[in-house]
Amino acid sequence: MAQRRVVIVGGGNSAGYLVRALVGAPSSSSSLSSPSSSSVTIVSEENVLPYERPALSKAFLNEQSPARLPGFHTCVGGGGERQTEEWYKEKEVETKLGTKITKCDYEKKRVETASGEIIEYDALVIATGVSAHKGSFIEGFDGKMCKVLRSHEDALEVVKAMDAKPKHPVVVGGGYIGLEVAAGMCARGLKPTVVLLESNIMARLFTKEIAAHYEQLYESKGATFIKNASVKKINDGKSVILNDGRELDADLVVLGVGSDVRPNVEPFCDSSSGGLLEKGKDGGIKVNGKFETSQKDVYAIGDVCSFPVRLTGPNENEEHYRMEHVKHARASAAHCARTLIGEKDVPDYKYEPFFYSRVFEQPNSDRPVSWQFYGFGGHAAMETGKVSAVGPIGDFKPQLVSFWIETSTKKCIGCFLESGGSIETQIAKDLGEKNPVVDVDALAKSATVAEAMSVCAEALKKN
Repeated sequence: MAQRRVVIVGGGNSAGYLVRALVGAPSSSSSLSSPSSSSVTIVSEENVLPYERPALSKAFLNEQSPARLPGFHTCVGGGGERQTEEWYKEKEVETKLGTKITKCDYEKKRVETASGEIIEYDALVIATGVSAHKGSFIEGFDGKMCKVLRSHEDALEVVKAMDAKPKHPVVVGGGYIGLEVAAGMCARGLKPTVVLLESNIMARLFTKEIAAHYEQLYESKGATFIKNASVKKINDGKSVILNDGRELDADLVVLGVGSDVRPNVEPFCDSSSGGLLEKGKDGGIKVNGKFETSQKDVYAIGDVCSFPVRLTGPNENEEHYRMEHVKHARASAAHCARTLIGEKDVPDYKYEPFFYSRVFEQPNSDRPVSWQFYGFGGHAAMETGKVSAVGPIGDFKPQLVSFWIETSTKKCIGCFLESGGSIETQIAKDLGEKNPVVDVDALAKSATVAEAMSVCAEALKKN
């Protein structure tokens, strides 16, 4: 009996977690764990095995005791084994690193590498993620002092630049990557200037009131924020020019601009592939609730796929969007594996929005920051006119909490929590998933996080 060949293109979080799900599946489920019946191959452009990408903007940037491979290979972030080279050999998974796929033939079921090697498949899983591009909209973006942070190789370059003790580092972008890089710089004693287009940090999720607490913390550690601004030009090794003409001294620029991140869909959506894969309006590869693409036996998971999801509320219609988050990378891999191993009646994928960040966690830090967001919220939800925010509640010493309430029903559909304990975190998670009706007046009158979470716990009991 010929082996069933599963080829995974990509080497990020979702690829590593998919392999774990495939080779670890019970044999009674027609699993791929039996080498006699199937084979698994990973083809990745990166020269390292799949790893936990969030580490690159967190502990990887530490000056003391930094995270380094093989310490954060998948799947340690999800509580699984560390999938080292020995692990893949033991599981008889073939790995082709530093290898780029340049052609794909869906009719013949094969892909071709840049070196001309033909790899045939019975099932193809595209897990190529996204790329952080240097801001081609910025003059001088290709200079030596301009860096991005997406891959392991990128992170090594950023660390090398930070090790050189730049006097005038500039971070472009006030979202996840920009803020985590800026925190890493502050922890090293550097004084970054953060240039952001919006009027507050994390503008897609934070209210101005939440953002103010974090901005003040960053400023106390040496950061400076320039808001409602963009970088027009980079004078390599000298300065950056803003859109309003201001010139800032700069000897390192790190671009953390999410709008310049693009899904890696080539060559899978090229006409030369013998049949285009359908794309979503956000440029990702369009999939259904089982991660099947428009081509038979071809799947897409993780950041590159555009899948049915609700973003603004639990009762809204599903639309196709990409989700660049490690939770989705892991969950989409596990869900897709259920189809690949032949499980019957696999339900459609349901994703509950979740976001988090951890910074200032270095051993000598006097103020670790760790926030989580469960459910629906942010500007996208509030712009519908159907949602309002209650909070923030708390003094940020260290806790803070905010809630997003569906105005017509008084249901809590989202919860933001800083420095929550295990019980408070579970309540926040339950709020995001179960959406109970809450006593909004009692919530608004709460003076502390503990009081607010007590109100929510009572609401969950009645739900």
